[in-house]
Amino acid sequence: MKRMNLILRLFRFLQKIYPQNFKDEFGEEMLDVFEQNLMDSDNWMHRSTKLIREMQGWFATALKQNMLDKQMSWENWSMDSHIKIQTDFVPLDNKNGTWRQAIVGAIPILWVPLVYWSSRLFPEYQGWYWMSRFGFFALIILPSIGFCVAWIKDFPRWSYSYLGVLTAILILSISLNDPRYDTSILVVFWTPVGVAIMIALLVTRSFDPLLQLARGIWNDWTRLSFAFYGSLTILLFDAYDGIHFSFDTLLELLTFAFLAFGAAAHVRSSEARQRAISLLVGFGTAWILIVSVNVVYWNGRQEVWMREPANWQTILLQLQAPGLILFGILFSPIILSFLRRYSRLTHAF
Repeated sequence: MKRMNLILRLFRFLQKIYPQNFKDEFGEEMLDVFEQNLMDSDNWMHRSTKLIREMQGWFATALKQNMLDKQMSWENWSMDSHIKIQTDFVPLDNKNGTWRQAIVGAIPILWVPLVYWSSRLFPEYQGWYWMSRFGFFALIILPSIGFCVAWIKDFPRWSYSYLGVLTAILILSISLNDPRYDTSILVVFWTPVGVAIMIALLVTRSFDPLLQLARGIWNDWTRLSFAFYGSLTILLFDAYDGIHFSFDTLLELLTFAFLAFGAAAHVRSSEARQRAISLLVGFGTAWILIVSVNVVYWNGRQEVWMREPANWQTILLQLQAPGLILFGILFSPIILSFLRRYSRLTHAF
């Protein structure tokens, strides 16, 4: 009986993420139906299973109800019907960020290499295979904390680098199907992220920050570019793969220092053009360094797996394509700017 009361209290506690109007109308009815289902169960294991089943689609339903409570419909998210986001959310802060915000926004850029280099202190270090449960937890904990704080603060501009790093690590964790990896890192990944979401929901009791996130991206395309910029910490980490200088760590540090400088300059800028230039300079400088080091190192070198010695022209051509692709991804959100202008023109007429 005590366990059933505990499950009921947990169920009532999770109802807090629904809007107040919905809870007033359906809250008690939902609780009565769920309690009756628990009474029909034989043991606490079946009751826990019913709670888990009840949670399926819980957050999606709560999000929809919160949007309906704000007199919004899912069609608002469609580009074809012109995205309209109400103006009763927190206004966007287009002023230049403080130095403290700039430093906080640049920290995720340096976090991944910092955790990676720290792994070299352990004897089992083998490239990316250091990804033990503990190593992956250390990698994901900072972006999870940043995501939680960002949710509570309605996703200010500095927080988008955390979103990019978090998304990139998620993609990395899903792609680790090699048996040499510890597959339980998926559980390790979702635990900090899930805790961060729960804490953010308990503090705000609302999904409005997600709407503010969408509004921020719609009104300032450089925010989404900044999120893509944060994911570069994962994408560029293997750029020096196979290169063994006596000072290769210094080159890696310099690369991510350029990226961090671009992130800080982005947060400090007050205009969209300045923010875009900051990201361009940060990425462009880091990529030029990566290309230069690879050309110098591999030119004339022939490893056992190579048919012939490499030459700098071939290396330059091989690195040209990924550079252009990354550049295109980084600045693809500028399309949102044109869509927003088109939407304004159509509403004007």
